[in-house]
Amino acid sequence: MSSRSTPRPWDCRPSPPAALALDPLNDGVRRNVVLTLTRTGHFAEALAVAARDSDSSSRMMSRRAIALVALGRRDSVERMARRFRETARTPVDWYAVAFVEVALGNLDCALAAFERIGGAPSAAPEWKPLARDPRFLPLCRRRDDEATCARRVREIEALPDIPLPSAR
Repeated sequence: MSSRSTPRPWDCRPSPPAALALDPLNDGVRRNVVLTLTRTGHFAEALAVAARDSDSSSRMMSRRAIALVALGRRDSVERMARRFRETARTPVDWYAVAFVEVALGNLDCALAAFERIGGAPSAAPEWKPLARDPRFLPLCRRRDDEATCARRVREIEALPDIPLPSAR
């Protein structure tokens, strides 16, 4: 079977009601539904699912950031970024800071967040702007060898872009 016959997550239309019905109390399911909706350009729906969630973790908040920016609510995300920077303590928190800063286009701040963590992010379409920055590879090399870092950049570049409204 060729890999082309297997649908990739970003080729599928997400079905949040079905996913949430399977495990309605699971915060991880909600976070992943919000992430999938955002990555497929369903920003209003992503925010609607996130709004029904009591999860105020840095992970959920960072997933809301791209949807908010895409819907023109940049001021909300800037407030979120300030709050994250002031309260970040763990690597997961700094990862969320980086996520929000990339959503805002603040690559310097995102890279500074990864400096705090001590390495570069894994492959995800949200990190495309960082992977294109010349400072990304040296950051990656703090944890991984040259070949691993080059592969990570290629993987990130191969991922589809998040369909932001301004790009449509």
